[in-house]
Amino acid sequence: MKRIIELKAKLISRNQEIKRLKKLLRQTKETNQQILDDYHNVIDCIKQELNTTKKALAKSLERKWYQFQEIKDKI
Repeated sequence: MKRIIELKAKLISRNQEIKRLKKLLRQTKETNQQILDDYHNVIDCIKQELNTTKKALAKSLERKWYQFQEIKDKI
């Protein structure tokens, strides 16, 4: 009888350990998912800025050197 009680106690402690590890895994997964989403958002913003810069560069390369206006300092 004592052996059965010890086995039940071990089983309960193992089940609690498994539940704790599953909870920890879920929390880690959520944290990593948030970090990954933030990373993708940053990459999207950088791509948009790069496309805007490429368009501006292409537009400026189409112009001849004599079409540029002088930038005067406002002092």
